[in-house]
Amino acid sequence: MVDGVLILPASLEESVFRGFINTPEHSYEVKVTLSSSNQISDARVEGDWRLSNLIRGQEDTLQQYLTESKTVPELLGKMRDLLTQLESSKPSPLGLALPLSVCRQLANDIDSLGWSRVQTVDTLFRHIQLVVRDQKNQAHTLTVSPTAKYPHEAPILTVDAPVDFKPHWDKTTGLCGLVSQFSSWLDTLGPFWSCMEELDAQTCILEPEHPSRAHTHRRILIDTHLSLVLTVNPLKPLILPEPLQFLGPDNRVRELRGKVGRNCTQWNERRSLLANLQSLLDLQFLKPSSKEAEEMSEECAICYDYRLNGVVPSVICPNNHCAKCYHNECFEEWLRGLPRADGLHTVLAGDCPFCGEVISLR
Repeated sequence: MVDGVLILPASLEESVFRGFINTPEHSYEVKVTLSSSNQISDARVEGDWRLSNLIRGQEDTLQQYLTESKTVPELLGKMRDLLTQLESSKPSPLGLALPLSVCRQLANDIDSLGWSRVQTVDTLFRHIQLVVRDQKNQAHTLTVSPTAKYPHEAPILTVDAPVDFKPHWDKTTGLCGLVSQFSSWLDTLGPFWSCMEELDAQTCILEPEHPSRAHTHRRILIDTHLSLVLTVNPLKPLILPEPLQFLGPDNRVRELRGKVGRNCTQWNERRSLLANLQSLLDLQFLKPSSKEAEEMSEECAICYDYRLNGVVPSVICPNNHCAKCYHNECFEEWLRGLPRADGLHTVLAGDCPFCGEVISLR
């Protein structure tokens, strides 16, 4: 496992991979599609709007990464380093003080809105954090970064959410109009956040360790050495998440996939996401604070830690009598030190250190 990268096959042929690239500032959704030759150099990389905007103009660098990389995780690791560098070096149009006329306009706008809505504001009005409550009375922070052309030009907006907030803007909108639109926009994401809150409260979440409101994916503990990875559509959170990825011994994974195939027609969007998932898999998820969940959260059999750089063990020996757990990164380092480890395209395979069963890394 490459630090900051979570990637899994999304097709039986393992020609399509979906996952996330996590940087200090954001979690970027990414999709990698291999060509018929399975060569990384010919792969197509697609990302969410944040990733697409940030790497615009970096096509030559990305092509170099495609040529140099031997595996999908290696490619995404290089992309993570690039994204982190671009985030830290991204020029800010707000580095200088705003014109006095803009500061006066902003002060008047805040007076009209009410200073009780303001969480923080710097002395130069370059960053204003506004607090807006949704229908459940939960507070959301909207960071407004005006430009020198405010109010004729829309400010730069930052919000902890899975989709972009794109309000209608003209010179008369102001902060009052912006907050009104933001409040309505929050209501559209209310069902999504309710679904994720229920999953976080009622199941044992392995990843992400500290979910934010922008995270759409969860890795849920099902049983010893067995977990479910899913991504929820923020605009349609009650539909069946696709794809559903299972991590664990082959026989347990086949059993769960069989249940999905048999029970998927019973999915009912009038029920909660959690209730549908439990019905689909014909099981009850473990509670986050249950003794069973604590016992099943096994440490890596190589480094003897549970979390490594925030990542829990995801490589599991397919031998049911062994079923040792490993961090992807630990097991890859172990394999690369063995003369009999075989590497081919996106797969690295070798023997389990404890029982000798062949384990493949993708």
